[in-house]
Amino acid sequence: KNMKLWEDEVYRFKKIGQLKAISRYLPRGDLRLRPVIYEMILDEFLHSDYEGFSTLIKEWPGDLYNNKAIVQAVQDILKKDPENSTLIKTLAELHTYDQRYDKALEIYLKLRHKDVFELIHKHNLFSAIRDKIVLLMEFDSEKAVDMLLDNEDKISVAKVVEELEDRKS
Repeated sequence: KNMKLWEDEVYRFKKIGQLKAISRYLPRGDLRLRPVIYEMILDEFLHSDYEGFSTLIKEWPGDLYNNKAIVQAVQDILKKDPENSTLIKTLAELHTYDQRYDKALEIYLKLRHKDVFELIHKHNLFSAIRDKIVLLMEFDSEKAVDMLLDNEDKISVAKVVEELEDRKS
């Protein structure tokens, strides 16, 4: 229950090169360590285990660490490895935590990720997809049509038809 004790232990694990081993035991409820502690562990995973990094990002609340710093670190690695789909998906997740849904939407559409429809619904991103209807249709026409019909009040049928007709020419 003592934050200082926890942090001292984390640094001991770091000293012996075992940060990854302690990651799943760190407090993330009422007792929280300083953000730098979580960032140190995320950085360790980011430089050695992309899948493990992705798992921690999904499991840990986004307010445990400085999200912008982690986004920057992921983007730096993606400059060297731009096709890394694990990191690209994780970046979309980080953007969602940061409420940068437009960026997450862009990534999900590019990757043709199944969560794109849930993201649109959950965060009411209908205005952001007005010019992406064709992309959604190419990705999964059935889900796209269902979503558009269920949300006619947000994107008119006329707008959908216009987008699709523009695609033909």
